[in-house]
Amino acid sequence: RSEPGCSGVMSDRVIFRRGLRVVPVRVAFATLGCKVNRADTSLIRDGLPAGVEVVAFGKVADVYVINTCTVTATADRQSRQLVRRAHRANPAAAIIVTGCLADQRPQEVRTLDGVVYVAANAAKPLVAAEVARRVGLTASATRVPSVAYRPQEVTRPPLKIQDGCDGVCAYCAVAAARGHPKSVDADQVLLQLAGLGRQGCAEVVLAGIDLGAWGRELDPPGRLATLLERVRQERPVRRVRLSSIEILHLEDDLIRQMADTSVICRHLHLPLQSGADPVLKRMRRPYNLATYVQRVRAAQANLEGVVIGVDVIAGFPGERAEDHLATLALLEELGVAYLHVFPFSPRPSTPAAAMTDPVDGVVVRARARELRELGQRLWQRCRRALRGRSTTAVVSAKRCGDGFWGFSDQGVSLVLNCDASLVGRLVRVELGALTPDGMEATVLGVSDRA
Repeated sequence: RSEPGCSGVMSDRVIFRRGLRVVPVRVAFATLGCKVNRADTSLIRDGLPAGVEVVAFGKVADVYVINTCTVTATADRQSRQLVRRAHRANPAAAIIVTGCLADQRPQEVRTLDGVVYVAANAAKPLVAAEVARRVGLTASATRVPSVAYRPQEVTRPPLKIQDGCDGVCAYCAVAAARGHPKSVDADQVLLQLAGLGRQGCAEVVLAGIDLGAWGRELDPPGRLATLLERVRQERPVRRVRLSSIEILHLEDDLIRQMADTSVICRHLHLPLQSGADPVLKRMRRPYNLATYVQRVRAAQANLEGVVIGVDVIAGFPGERAEDHLATLALLEELGVAYLHVFPFSPRPSTPAAAMTDPVDGVVVRARARELRELGQRLWQRCRRALRGRSTTAVVSAKRCGDGFWGFSDQGVSLVLNCDASLVGRLVRVELGALTPDGMEATVLGVSDRA
């Protein structure tokens, strides 16, 4: 029951009073995983009704919304930990769980203390209304086709323009959790970008589960390169950045669009997963090393100063010592800038989970450590090569000493000597000394163009 001065549950909804005064409902969000998940969370938040106060996840809230990930066993564990953390913070709170773990293992999620509602990925558009129902409010029946820009929280918001994947990678549970590819119509993408641009947003990250496949299921079909051409011509925002794309989607015309404008950041994230063809075949990846190397070289030859990041999996079943060494050698030879390293962990119901030649866990961790050490050396080499160059950066609201953090065209975190008046702005900078995570940079002025 609910008494004055407490929070509780009554008639399947949460009632909030402080003494005799009704106070705003407090909702906290936590998001794990990819930029698509982060964009999904933003849309849920934008759909909340008036009378809701969004608080930091570390604060006591009346409703917690947790957007989970299941890409690795670590992500699963972190998702469950967030639920437990929310329940400890307020045992009377309603906890709503969505995302890929909720999609793939809903019964498991429902057993966690405090969880009152589990939403599969396809049901995410209903989450805002469920939050409203739980607290006795009414969500808006309509949605303005734009995303709210909150520069004090996220200065480079992700915009989901694609979801789902038809890939058959042996290790991946995300394709099953997200379903078949679905793309946002080009006109709608441009409308949403323009809405963010009018709010003062300088950079938007275009996000998708299989971003490079954008538009291929539309009628008529579209292609990411043609969408980028419209962005380049119409300039709805100052600049856009691509999230991760598969190597087979890095086509010549997409590279040309990036080369012909400063509106598209020269920053690519290209999953590799292994530098050995036998492992790629076992992973059921749709390319071989020759193709991967050829497309990376094409980007490097045509996009001066491009920074390329890579995903790689350590210790996939059947990976031999020579396969691991081949991966290290290839990454060094390609001259990529940084690595995202994932120690292999079997996902339930995936082909890789049933493979009979697993790599010993100690070996998996050792190989992951070697890859991360290589990644640190590559990152340092990349930043050294950028010293002294001029580029552009978006100033974030996160303080760093007397200045602020920023993020460069090439995807480098920067320590900027500027004041709060430049938060969210696009500035010209000169890159200087290396820091543990990024670089120092001198602000030369506000940039009128991307």
